[in-house]
Parts: sequence; C-alpha cells; structure tokens
Amino acid sequence: MKKTMLFFLCVLTLVISLGPAARADSGPKPGVTVDFVGIDGEYHVTLLSSVQSTGPHSAANEYRDYYGSQEIFLKFKEYQDPDGYYFLGLFQECSETNRFAWSYYPPSEFKILIYFPETDSFAVSGERLEQYAFDSYFTAEISCSDIDAQPVIEAKKSYNYGKEIFSFVVRVVLTLAVELVIALMFGLLKAGMFRYIVRVNVITQIALNIALNIYGYFRGPGFFYVALYAFLEILVVIVEAAKYSRYADRQLDGAVSEAKVVWYAVLANVASFAAGVWLSMVITYVF
Repeated sequence: MKKTMLFFLCVLTLVISLGPAARADSGPKPGVTVDFVGIDGEYHVTLLSSVQSTGPHSAANEYRDYYGSQEIFLKFKEYQDPDGYYFLGLFQECSETNRFAWSYYPPSEFKILIYFPETDSFAVSGERLEQYAFDSYFTAEISCSDIDAQPVIEAKKSYNYGKEIFSFVVRVVLTLAVELVIALMFGLLKAGMFRYIVRVNVITQIALNIALNIYGYFRGPGFFYVALYAFLEILVVIVEAAKYSRYADRQLDGAVSEAKVVWYAVLANVASFAAGVWLSMVITYVF
C-alpha cells in the first residue's frame, strides 16, 4: 500500500508541476483595474509608466490600428508629464463602463491619466501609484480646488474582496463535488463515509485555499506559487488518506480497506485538480 501511495504522490506532483507550466504565457498575469466615480461625458484613460517599457508595451511603439483612435493615441503621445512618466501605447475609452483594466503587463509604478476630447484637456493623478497585489484595484475620482488649475485624480486602493471570496467559495464547492462523485464511484458513500468526507474536505480545502490566496495576494502565480501548490496538494492527500484510513479502521470495522481509501484520496485530488485547471481556462473570472 505504501508503494502504491508513493507512486501516485509522484504522479500528482508531476501533474501539478507541469500543468500550469504547460500553459506558459497563457497563464494569469498581474493586472491593474481602476473604477471611476463621478465622471460624465466622453473620456479616455491610460496609465503613465515610470519606466519606458513593460512586456510588449513601450514608449517607443508607433501607432497600430488595434490601439484604437489614432487621434486619441497622438494626444496621449504628446502629453508631457512633469515627472517624466511615459505613455506606453495602451489606452481605453471608459465613458460607458467607468472602468479601466490593464490585464497584461501593466506598469508596476504609474500615474492615471485621463483625456477629455470635448474640452481637449487632461486630468492626472496627483501622486504615483503602485501595484500592491497580484490583481490591484483602485477607485478614482477628480478633484479641483482651483477653477483655473488642471483637475487632479485622487485614487485609493479598493481590492475586490467580493470577487476573491466568490472565487474561493466556488473552488471549494467544485472540489467537494468532484471528490464526492469519486467517492460514489468507490462505494464510500454507501459505506457511511459521506459526512466524514464532506467534513474533512471542507477543512483541507479551506486551509489550502487560504494559504494560496494569501501567497497569491502578495506575489501572484509563478514558479514558487506552483511549488507551494504542489507541496500543499501533496500534504492534503497525505492528511486525507490518513484520516480516511483511520476512520475506515475504527468506525467501519474493516468494511472498507485502508488501501481503497488511500487510492480514493489520491485519485479524488488528481481529479479535482484536473477539473480546476480545465475550468481556469474556461471561466477566468473565477480562477
């Protein structure tokens, strides 16, 4: 039994380690989202960067059709920031959504710049801003104490805890659903292990997701995130296998073998991980 468990733990490690890596650049990237309050009329937004390039975005880039309006592009290009920050080419019209989102290699240190075509004027954030989490959220509004002065954007952090909590709940429910289906296939639910499996899974998945969310908040997915994920998943398998084995021995009087519940713990976690990877490519909002 020990050899069987060791074999499947090695397979699980390989699957977890190579799964996210196989998606390479299609994986999640740091993002910056800004929600605007109290702004009327047409307006366009960009982030001015403290460095001249980040990812494919560069101050040296010339206009391309997919950027949007060439006229707006040139307005941003001609803007001279007093602190020497750079326009990197990406901008969005936010008149309808009141939201700006830079989801692929945004600058880590930046200013918010708004252009108003109707008045041919700009508003810029009064202080430099920084990414503070893997997905950084801000809420911004315009203030101007002097009628003759250039409007100033005031922005504050507004992390989307609602989205993260929703994602957390969905992941736990998905894992529980998959592992209960596997338990049904193994005949463990009929053996009287339904409540115990639910209880153990809720505890292990909450602990796993809290650990990953804390790390992801500050650092985001990457090599060490994958390594941590692999380590925690293996730890979850070991804990669940030990718990199920002890329960089967003490509560079911040997009606279910220890080998069977160990196989279940390993295969159920492999299946739930595979389902999570697949859904992460389909429902990006949740994962």
